[in-house]
Amino acid sequence: MRLIPALLAALALSSKALAAPPLPAAVREVVKTMNAECRSAGGKPGASPGLVSTVDLNGDGRNDYVIHTAAFDCEGAASLSVGAGGDGSVEVFITTADGSAASAFEHGAQGMRVEQGKLWLAVGGPLCGQKVTEDTPRSAMQACWRPLQWDANRHKLDFAPLSSVRPYP
Repeated sequence: MRLIPALLAALALSSKALAAPPLPAAVREVVKTMNAECRSAGGKPGASPGLVSTVDLNGDGRNDYVIHTAAFDCEGAASLSVGAGGDGSVEVFITTADGSAASAFEHGAQGMRVEQGKLWLAVGGPLCGQKVTEDTPRSAMQACWRPLQWDANRHKLDFAPLSSVRPYP
C-alpha cells in the first residue's frame, strides 16, 4: 500500500515536469495584442492550435518561438489576422540565455512548416527567384518553400539562399 502514494507523487511530479514552460513576455504580448484586436473587432479568441510553435532555430539548445498569425482563431472575425489568399505573417522570437525572447524575423507567408530544425515558409514571386514587374498579377506568381537561416553576427534570421528553394506545395 505504500507503493500507491509513491506512484501518485511520482506521477504528479512527472506531469509538472512535462507541462510547457510559460511563454516569454515578448511572445505573450503578441498573443495578448492579437486577442485584444479580435475582441475589438467583435470576435472571440478561440483555441488557435498552431499559433505558437517551438523549435531551436539558432542551434543554442533553447527552444525559440514561432508565431503564425494564419493559425489564430478569432471566432466572428475570422479574416482579422489573415491576408488575401489566406496567408498570414510569421514572427520568430529567439530565446536568450535569461529566458526572455527577442524578435529575430517577421514576414508574410502563405504557410509554414518545421522540418529537421529548420523553419520553411511558403512564399512567392521574387522570394522564389521569379522576376516580376508591377504588372505581374498575383495569380502569375510562382510559389515555393524557402527556409530561414540564422545569422549569428546580426542575431537575426533571414531567408536562406535561393539555391535552397523547394517547389510548393
